Amino acid sequence: MEKKCAYVIAVVWIMLASFACQRQPLMTKQGFASIEPGMTVQEVEKRYGKPYAIHSRDANSDIYEYIERILMGPETVAQWRYYLVVAQGKVVGKYTKYSSPPAFEQIYSDDPYPNY
Repeated sequence: MEKKCAYVIAVVWIMLASFACQRQPLMTKQGFASIEPGMTVQEVEKRYGKPYAIHSRDANSDIYEYIERILMGPETVAQWRYYLVVAQGKVVGKYTKYSSPPAFEQIYSDDPYPNY
């Protein structure tokens, strides 16, 4: 009985460890560079997951926003924002914005995801 219990605990531990190691796909500079006009939203989401936000641009297009945060320990030291202009379910344009955190005295904000 003890052997069976130890086996069950080991299997559960391995399963939990494997789930903890799985990561959602992330948008990176290299990934962003590989996105070509004409790619469908489904192709992009399959590779890089759901966007951080979708902004309505006008009646015919949306802007999909992905964020890559560069961390040093628990702190964000830089952040890339990748924007895809989407019309009729396909990428028609793209651009990026780079930012780094403000000086120490300016970092306090009520926003849990600051927009540096």
